[in-house]
Amino acid sequence: MGRYCSYYRLLYSIFAAAMLLLVVYDHYSIPIYVLWQPGLAERIGAQATVLVSVSIMVICIIKYFPDLSGIRVVKGIQKPDTLQSSGLHAFVRHPLYSSTLLFVWALFFLHPYMNNLISCICISLYTLIGILFEERKLIQQYGESYLAYQLRVPMLMPRFFT
Repeated sequence: MGRYCSYYRLLYSIFAAAMLLLVVYDHYSIPIYVLWQPGLAERIGAQATVLVSVSIMVICIIKYFPDLSGIRVVKGIQKPDTLQSSGLHAFVRHPLYSSTLLFVWALFFLHPYMNNLISCICISLYTLIGILFEERKLIQQYGESYLAYQLRVPMLMPRFFT
């Protein structure tokens, strides 16, 4: 992208928002087909998972909004060039992606409709493809320290037992 490389995150955010609007429109245009009726335990578990995942998403968005939105470039704010490996990043390399996937799949188990399943699959594929590009960029940016971090910390699913 040459001299416009610093604007890639802002352009990506605009593109992602536009695509999300299309997915949401498509999601609600599909007739609802119920796959099964969730039981009480499944609904409670899904609701608890939604609350946890939304909490993690809010933490990540508050902490990383200038980076995620691309607004940092427009405002001329310099990005610190240090690898984040503490806090939530000590458990997974991509906590916002993890919590987003957890959120959409919990919603699916709360409302097991065919259109929700299609949305979950699309969002999961989109996220996994995005992670591949993001990880390449992070390897270029941080080099050996990111490669060591990849070996130490899982991508999406935290290890509770090692």
